Amino acid sequence: MRPDQANSSFVLQEIFEGNMNAIFDRRRFLQFSLAGGALLIADAPLRYARASESSGDFLGDIGPYLKINEDNTLILGAPSPEIGSGMHTSLPMLIAEELGADFETVSVKQMPIKLLTQPEGGFRWAYGVQGGGGSFTLRRNMDPVRRLAAVTKNVLIASAAEELNVQPEELHTESNHVVHQQSGRRVAFSTLAARASAKPFPEIAEDDDIALKDPSDYSIIGKWQRSKGVEGVVTGDVKFGIDGELPGMLHAVMTRCPYFKGSIASLDDAAARGVPGVRHIVTLDPPAGDLGNQYISAGVAVVADSLWAALKARRLLEIEWNKGDGAGESSASLYEEMAQTQSEPGVEFAKDGEGRAALEGAQKVVEATYELPLLAHATMEPMNCIVHARADSADVVAPGHSCGGMVVNLSRALGIEVPSINMISMRTGGSFGRRLRADMAVEAGLVSRQVNAPVKLVWTREDDMGSDYYRPQSRHIVRAALTEGGKISAWSHSACLATSSAADVELANVMRNTVWADNYPRRLIDNFEIDAHHISWATPNGPWRAPMPTQHAFIVESFINELAAEAGIDPLEFRLRLLGEARDMPYDDHGGPTYNTGRWAVVLQKAAEEAGWGGRLGRRQGRGIAGYFTFGSYCAVVVDVEASRSNDIRVTRIVVAGDAGLIVNPNGFKSQLEGGVLDGLSTALRLKVDVEDGRAVQQNFDSYQFMRMADAPPVVETYLIQGANEVHGTGEIATPPLAPALCDAIYQATGKRIRKLPIGDQLKA
Repeated sequence: MRPDQANSSFVLQEIFEGNMNAIFDRRRFLQFSLAGGALLIADAPLRYARASESSGDFLGDIGPYLKINEDNTLILGAPSPEIGSGMHTSLPMLIAEELGADFETVSVKQMPIKLLTQPEGGFRWAYGVQGGGGSFTLRRNMDPVRRLAAVTKNVLIASAAEELNVQPEELHTESNHVVHQQSGRRVAFSTLAARASAKPFPEIAEDDDIALKDPSDYSIIGKWQRSKGVEGVVTGDVKFGIDGELPGMLHAVMTRCPYFKGSIASLDDAAARGVPGVRHIVTLDPPAGDLGNQYISAGVAVVADSLWAALKARRLLEIEWNKGDGAGESSASLYEEMAQTQSEPGVEFAKDGEGRAALEGAQKVVEATYELPLLAHATMEPMNCIVHARADSADVVAPGHSCGGMVVNLSRALGIEVPSINMISMRTGGSFGRRLRADMAVEAGLVSRQVNAPVKLVWTREDDMGSDYYRPQSRHIVRAALTEGGKISAWSHSACLATSSAADVELANVMRNTVWADNYPRRLIDNFEIDAHHISWATPNGPWRAPMPTQHAFIVESFINELAAEAGIDPLEFRLRLLGEARDMPYDDHGGPTYNTGRWAVVLQKAAEEAGWGGRLGRRQGRGIAGYFTFGSYCAVVVDVEASRSNDIRVTRIVVAGDAGLIVNPNGFKSQLEGGVLDGLSTALRLKVDVEDGRAVQQNFDSYQFMRMADAPPVVETYLIQGANEVHGTGEIATPPLAPALCDAIYQATGKRIRKLPIGDQLKA
């Protein structure tokens, strides 16, 4: 089941992409049931207590989204957390469009995170889809948010009809006013605020026909909009999760077992307890019970009056560790084990036609092996969370992404009912999939429970790098048969990866971060096969930025570039021949149920055209191309490089074309494409995590080296294509095709193939 097909209970309980509640006074709110896109709205009381500024305490006066100021400016609630993907701009744009608002007068506040228990079990959203992950936030909110905003507009119009003594049908909204077209009379929203807020907000059944604005009348959606709140980010006024506070809170840091699945052998904390300000030193063992896919490390927490006292005391702890299940594991030996494993047939993952049997006797067979490393998330804001755990309730303040995952897992770990856990979501300094996990919240909750006080747990960079959910390490052998005319007649892909998944987990779920059965180029080749191999090891793994596409695109698109060279066909032309005529292809996974070969071809052609594809290049210069379909969106990248005589590589230009369907905010789309290719470039050049003896080697940015400004290309060009009217995500689509395009450009410039990431010093060999 794809996340965008799942009901809310599945999403929250299985992949933890939900959100939770804040503390409120008695107030109307709207209850959403989003199974299958349905919308059910009812009245219910809610308690409310103000939190600190910018901490998710906003709830509207006219419906949950709208508050009108006396000067006729508006405050709009953003239902989903802001993690850097622009949701605090694009979601309010949807609301403002239906309201008839002047977006220049709009400021944005994070809404409270709220889940409601359903009578049949599970949970439902209160204010729209409030989680992220999988690039689905905007897509899944598109209709519910606009429907609710349209109802809010109707309340304003009904109030204006009473004010002007006219029929509601004679009125419309524009620029924060209700307008009577016949007479030209205009009533400001602020004039109507008191009357409208006194009206009971309508209940809406899921089958109610709510008129939405026709796309041809859009004045906000599709127009360039500056990011809301960007000034505060630049000046430092915006409060991130790490700035959060609760009254009376203590500060905590943890020393986690550096060995994955290790434990505490002995502890001497006498010196640490002597540090002024230290209140408690407590041990933490992984809690019993079902915490889903959360990995909680054994460790020791120091709780003090200040962060600095806690850090000073932590350095004085003397701990001996049992290495546990991960003892002796290393990423270098893992590649050797993978190669040995792949010497035997794997589990049949996908097969069309004769599969790899069609390779036997083929006139020309090409083979290549690709290897991809473990990757950390390394978010700019390290993990942090504030929890006040009481006997039967808890308060949470944290940077949000999957806030529902936090609350559900806290409920399980602490034995507190989900509705009794109140959450405030702060602005998030990056996630890239890391905050879809809730280990930092569970840790803070367990420590708070032990010390009977609110606790702010902060991870250092070393904590963050050494206790991550890494994108898994994998190895791939790809073979293909080419006909005399350069057509692929057979394709065989042997995929092997290592994860911490239990042996009884379904193989398709184990492989999700590396390969999906329906992925390109399946169904474009008559004889196609994927066989899968899985190795269990202790290192935790989890979602990353486009986790599967960043791996699969490098493998498939790199190999397609190699096949094009073997066939003597231009790489762009080779791809267009493979895609064929424009048509929908079955795609039974996230972003499906189909992908369109024509839209894929268009982004390739656009990127190539703007990059001057086919033009003459200088000596030791190269130009590479790649494209990919990620979670419903299409993206193609062209990379230009130049190589020195010693094979030092400089990227001189990147051209990227993207098609994510309906473009809500071109400025946001452009930013996501730019950020995506730069992230992909940085990752391809240097990033990896090595494991030695069951622990991560890279612990900070001195060894996990992101791209410096001097390495960034001087030119990044973006081209936005609206190939359809449905909305898909933009935050993950530009990263996957970057690495294969870069590596083919390097091949053009140097004659050396890169089949293992990161590139590192391979060109010096």
